[in-house]
Amino acid sequence: MREKKVSTSLKFILTIFALVTMSSFFIAPKSVSATFDPSYIIPDDVFTNSSSMTQQQIQDFLNTREGILKNYRETRNSYIGRYNNWPAQGKTAAEIIWQVGQEYGISPRIIITTLEKEESLISMPNPQQWRIDSAMGYAYFDSAWDDNHCLAPVGTAANITNPTGSCKGFAIQVDWGTSGALDPNFNHAKDVGSNRTICAYYDGNYLTYGMYHCPESAVTSVYIGNRSTASIYSYTPYLTIGSHFYDLYYGFSWIDGPPSAVYRFWNTNGTHFYTASQTERDNINKTLGYAYRYEGEAYPLNYNSGRNTVPLYRFYNTANKTHFYTANQAEADNINSNFGYAYKFEGAAWHVTLDPANSMPVFRYFNVVNGTHFYTANTTERDDINSRLGYIYRYEGIAYYVPY
Repeated sequence: MREKKVSTSLKFILTIFALVTMSSFFIAPKSVSATFDPSYIIPDDVFTNSSSMTQQQIQDFLNTREGILKNYRETRNSYIGRYNNWPAQGKTAAEIIWQVGQEYGISPRIIITTLEKEESLISMPNPQQWRIDSAMGYAYFDSAWDDNHCLAPVGTAANITNPTGSCKGFAIQVDWGTSGALDPNFNHAKDVGSNRTICAYYDGNYLTYGMYHCPESAVTSVYIGNRSTASIYSYTPYLTIGSHFYDLYYGFSWIDGPPSAVYRFWNTNGTHFYTASQTERDNINKTLGYAYRYEGEAYPLNYNSGRNTVPLYRFYNTANKTHFYTANQAEADNINSNFGYAYKFEGAAWHVTLDPANSMPVFRYFNVVNGTHFYTANTTERDDINSRLGYIYRYEGIAYYVPY
């Protein structure tokens, strides 16, 4: 049974438009670490690290696999996020996984591992439709659907998200498998008295034959050492599944390590493009070199400082096909609330700081001609723009800082 389931020349300055793209990390092979411990499958802080991957990192990861999800877009008219109710139709698998992870505070890596554990969607290029429909194995019991498991009272957030009551479909599966199983199973695993009468899967319990799995019986005896282990067994109560989950998670070549620099390209459309992703940088050089001229490092990123704590949010302007970045939470919230129809929120690109101490400022300009923004950390470039191109580029001050 599956449970619920500087600028390099002045001529470039004349047409600048600054944009920063989603950060991603080197793809490095990663072997299974240490030894499988059935009582401590995954650390709790790993399980709930919703910032473990950006949306771009998820897509970069999927691109390295053979599975269908690297090119998948949701076809159903469904919704994700019981709190925010995001339309899912047309979204990529990476968008859905990232959004759900943010919504419920679960690591995208845990969601990805569950998708592979349940239906092999990370590795299978041409799966049968039923595998996509039951992507997380949620409400899918012994080859049969239990749609009653997916019903919710009319007017509730769950009902708005899933008004048909069916849990078939990729987006619904990821959303409900996370919000209805991974997340609550983790939260119910607190070692408190009330939960002991609800479910045997809680931190500190020792499961033996005959114990009940809310309500399915457990099939092996094991000590539950932490809440993430409780959630994994509660999702599918088999010791072999715990071991399989461990092998998948630590066997994947995750996109690891913080970015070390931001790279800059000049686009022949008269704009600049920035990325902290070495994978994306290399891919642009390889496939889009005819349109993007590589200009090297724009500025370094020192994640070793421990001071990169502020997310730099990325938006995609669907009208002019450009991007906008901000580290200002109020500005990001305003765009989401009032301009979401034009600006597609793409999450945090990388992290910066708002503390000027021991940091390099990044300056922001607004191009009054085309309505785009430009960013630079180069003071010579800043001064040149201010003195020569101020009639086009309106100086807006320091956007954020990057630690030395």
